[in-house]
Amino acid sequence: MNAKQMFRSAAAGFAAVVVLGLPVLAAAAVQVGPTGKTYASSAVTCVVNPATNQLAPMVAAGLWNPKRTASATVSLNGVFVATVTGANPAAAVWLADGTNTVVVALSKRSADSYQFVVSSGMCAPDTSGNTFSPDGTLEYGASGKSYATVTPGCALNPATGLGQPYVNLFDNGGWVLNVSVNGVPLTQLSASRPHTPIFLNSGPNVISVASGSLSTDWYVRDGGAGICAIGNTLSPDGTLEYAASGKSYATVDAGCALNPATGLAQPFVNLFDNGGYLLNVSVNGVPLTQLSASRPHTPVFLSAGLNTITAANGSLSIDYYYRAGGDGTCVLP
Repeated sequence: MNAKQMFRSAAAGFAAVVVLGLPVLAAAAVQVGPTGKTYASSAVTCVVNPATNQLAPMVAAGLWNPKRTASATVSLNGVFVATVTGANPAAAVWLADGTNTVVVALSKRSADSYQFVVSSGMCAPDTSGNTFSPDGTLEYGASGKSYATVTPGCALNPATGLGQPYVNLFDNGGWVLNVSVNGVPLTQLSASRPHTPIFLNSGPNVISVASGSLSTDWYVRDGGAGICAIGNTLSPDGTLEYAASGKSYATVDAGCALNPATGLAQPFVNLFDNGGYLLNVSVNGVPLTQLSASRPHTPVFLSAGLNTITAANGSLSIDYYYRAGGDGTCVLP
């Protein structure tokens, strides 16, 4: 790093809005370049890359306290990444292993350069040393300082107002543990706060539990669609989801089959009537079919993105299921 670069603390509110909606820099420091007009993260952060849905090394770079008319280009190792402006002053820069040079150029003559070194496997969570309780319900971190529930539950997330899958994370001895999810700081555990719920986003979630620089425990949890129906329960093996009413259930993991309606291979789940009820089934608000004693189950093909499946027993009850359909296509086995 340039010795003349100045380190300043970024306001959490500023950091939370400028980096593509990711609050990854809240509570992190930034460095301001010699021009006083650009900045970059002071350290590399591991964040889920939406292009790959995998944890990857990232920094933010852009304009520092810009005027509305200001603009600059951001490049990585000489390759253009993005144009930043007063209205959109920051860009996420995804780094590769080794030395990375990020340049924020105000013009051909004025630019600030920032260097970051990424060690191989920096963002690869190592869970190889983790162990499980005899009944398989708890996973213990390699350090022994923390443990987490294995199967997600479903609860209201006060931060989003939605029902979301979650796991519980525990401090296993009164350590001071800094907890992050997908690279975003969440909370600190200690003797006075020995556990916390971890709400899961859609897809894979990487939970890190750091005891200073002494050790880091890693846990990986699949958040499915990132939304769930409160009151639903899972079968002991996690393959079936039972609705709160008890009148229906559905497979959890999607299969792949030819959809006769589209002629395409699409992901699907099976929905079952759990007692010969008359259940009107809809997908994303569109009526699909009716289940009953004479038609006790049906495949439900999934469209791209989030799919909401409902099974209504007249006005008596409505069962909800949420399933992620990916890009809406799949490859037949």
